[in-house]
Parts: sequence; structure tokens; C-alpha cells
Amino acid sequence: MSEYIEKKLLKLKLLTPVHISDGYEGELIPTEYVITDNGQLYKIDLAKLISQLPEDKLNLLNTFLESEDIIGIRNFIKSLWNECQHIFSDSIEFSMNAGDLREYYNNLQNENDASQLIVIPFIRSGKRTFIPGSSIKGAIRTAFINELFKTQIDYSLNRSDINKEAQMLEEKTLNYGYRDRETGKWKRNVAKDPFKALKISDAFAPSDNSIVKKIEIVRKTGAGKFDITGMEQMKIFEEVLVEGIEIKVEVRLDNRYFNNIDRQISLEQVANSCRTFYRRVLQHERDNYFTDFDKEVKISRISDLYSEFLKLNESPKSFLLRIGKNSGRNSLSFNLRNKKGVEPKSRKLIIEGKEYLPLGWVCLTMT
Repeated sequence: MSEYIEKKLLKLKLLTPVHISDGYEGELIPTEYVITDNGQLYKIDLAKLISQLPEDKLNLLNTFLESEDIIGIRNFIKSLWNECQHIFSDSIEFSMNAGDLREYYNNLQNENDASQLIVIPFIRSGKRTFIPGSSIKGAIRTAFINELFKTQIDYSLNRSDINKEAQMLEEKTLNYGYRDRETGKWKRNVAKDPFKALKISDAFAPSDNSIVKKIEIVRKTGAGKFDITGMEQMKIFEEVLVEGIEIKVEVRLDNRYFNNIDRQISLEQVANSCRTFYRRVLQHERDNYFTDFDKEVKISRISDLYSEFLKLNESPKSFLLRIGKNSGRNSLSFNLRNKKGVEPKSRKLIIEGKEYLPLGWVCLTMT
């Protein structure tokens, strides 16, 4: 091992369910999967399945396809699974626990409900779910930049160029952006981004630890009340990794990279900045949203959960991150540095048993 490279093996533990979208797979629609009686969802390759069909079944399917009868196709595939399960053997790509989707899938009969059965799968490699090192690195980067950025800013959420503005703030803070002398335009020198020195391995999850959960959007009204009924008509289903899973992650920092750049980082700085930033996120979310939410929604105890996370975050060998989709603006941007104090009006949660849970919280511990 080179003396210039710092290397740490970390234990990543999921504190709440995590969802990271699979951009390649996109969304699964009802004609792309079947759900078995025991609640397992199988993602199928429809083209491969069609190649295995007997002529009579193929003719029937073509009738549904020609009339664009989505419900007919879905019900045809369900019936085909029950009658000729062996036909699917070569067309099954992967499976997951159907979870909250099972009841909807079994009960829906009319066309108006077809659009409610879209599933957003977890990212996969070789058909296995995994947490990309880039997602972990992105959460660390957010924390690091926020803690370097000490001043308040006017950060309007309604600006059309908000993503470009956030990128410029990152570049200025890490000293790899500059103003071109000739054109006056803002440019970036990616070669001087200090985070190029930080490498984090992908973390493959144990098999059979994912489940499809319904996402609840909770909105806070102008009167300060919470609306937990807004998602009754529109249903969002996402595949999540369940809380409690532990995975090993390798972190490397190549110090040779810092010879010719202005900003340097260390693994100690990484851990400290994450503790500070996510402490701020937890406290803000608890005190400004979930304390009132828990009082109104009696089964929720998110504020207590956040207090537990705050204690865990103070361990000298551990720090918290929030990763994946549904992490919320306060976890992803400079919003907590916003002098206007913009407070997002909604949060995305899941219900597990009789408990509301936020998504995305993980703990990294030095081993």
C-alpha cells in the first residue's frame, strides 16, 4: 500500500429504508412484472416471454397488444403465470418482495387504476442491488461544502437556474471554478476538484433484503396542519433496502492528488464535516417539522428517532449520512444556509407496521 494513500474500511448500517433509483431500468409498469401468491414480484423480459408462447397464447396476447389494452395484457400475464409458469423460466430478470404493492396488484380490476401500479426499482448491477460509492461520496461532498461555506446566501428555490447556481457555489467553495479573463464567463477546472482524490467502493446488499413500499407525501398546510391523505389517488411505489442492513465500504484518499490544487481534504475532515452538517439537518427537521408532525399524527415518533440519530452521530468513530432519493432539499443543497429561511412544505415518508419512517439515513463506522 502506497504511503500516499489513506485507506479505511467502514461499516455502513441502514438506519431507515433507502431507495436509490435505477436510471437504466427506469420504471416497471404492470405488464413488466408478475406478483405471486406468496408476495414475490418477478421482473420479466416481455420480449423473451413472447418468444416462448404457444401459438394460441400468442394470438390472444396480440389481440390485447393491437387494441393497446394495458389491463388486458396485465391480466393475461397474471393468468399465464398461474397456468404455464414454466414458460417464464428464461424471461425472469430479477425478483423482490412486492410488499405494499401486493394488495393493490391483486385487487385492481379497472383501467383507471392501471397507472397506479408503476414501481421504481433499486439500482442493480448483475441483477444485485447495491449502494453506489458515488451516492455515498455525493452525500459526503454536500456536507463538506456546506461546512466550508460559512456565510448566508439568497438562494431562491423558484429560480430557473437553481441547479447552475448551486454548481457555481460548489466550484467557488472548493476553489476549482474561475472567471475567464477574456470572456468574463464563469468556468470550471474539474482537474482541480479535490474530491477527485476520494474513492469510495460500491456496497452490494445481501440478497432478499429489498421490498416495495408505498411512498407517502406529507404536506404542511398554511394553517400549520399536516395533510397525510394527499396520496390516496396517486400511488408511488419504490423498492427500498430495509433498515438494519450492514455492508462493508472501502474509502481511499490519494494524497498525491493535492500537490497541484488549492483545496485539500482529509478523512478526518470528511467525518467531522458530516457530523456537523447532518447534525444541523437532524436538528432542523426535528424541531421545525417532525415535532409538530408527531403531535398531530399519533403513531409517528420521528422526532424521537431523530434524537436517537443525533446521539449516534456524536460517536467519535461514526457519522451519519443521508443518501438516495427522497432525502429532501435540506439534506441536498445550501438550503440551511439560506437567509430567507425557505422551509419545504412536504416530506416523503413510508409506513412500516404502524410507524412513519423517513428515508435515506445511514451510519458509517470506522472498523
